Amino acid sequence: MLHLDMIFDATRQMHYNLNVILVSKLDFLYQNTKTMKRDIDLARTMLFAIEKDKRATGHGFICLNIDGYSKEEVSYHVNLLYEAGLIDAIDLSSLTNYRWEPRKLTWQGHEFLDLARNDNLWGKAKKELKKIENFSFQVLQNVLIRLATQQ
Repeated sequence: MLHLDMIFDATRQMHYNLNVILVSKLDFLYQNTKTMKRDIDLARTMLFAIEKDKRATGHGFICLNIDGYSKEEVSYHVNLLYEAGLIDAIDLSSLTNYRWEPRKLTWQGHEFLDLARNDNLWGKAKKELKKIENFSFQVLQNVLIRLATQQ
């Protein structure tokens, strides 16, 4: 019985050591990563790119590359657009790699893009919302709807 206890203790210590190594490796990987913030202009640009892509059928996925943004920023916004119900997306993340890829626009995504398509309307909505420091996606959509019905 003593022999099994020693094996168990050694296994537990090895498991602990591996966890410490893994956590320190992840800390090293993320020490230069900047904090992610929602960028509504990036989201809009991504929706246009998804709409334009012929592969956006829901079969497979699209590798989005947006000039001026890192892969992590794009992945983060793919995840946000997925959570908002604007796109269908797939999580291809691993333990050391954060990666979300879009598959297609949803009905709601098409509806939002139809509202956000007009640059003049988009600019008015952003100008109006600049007064509010933090606003929800639903607030943005409601402002776009109101402005579109006033035209």
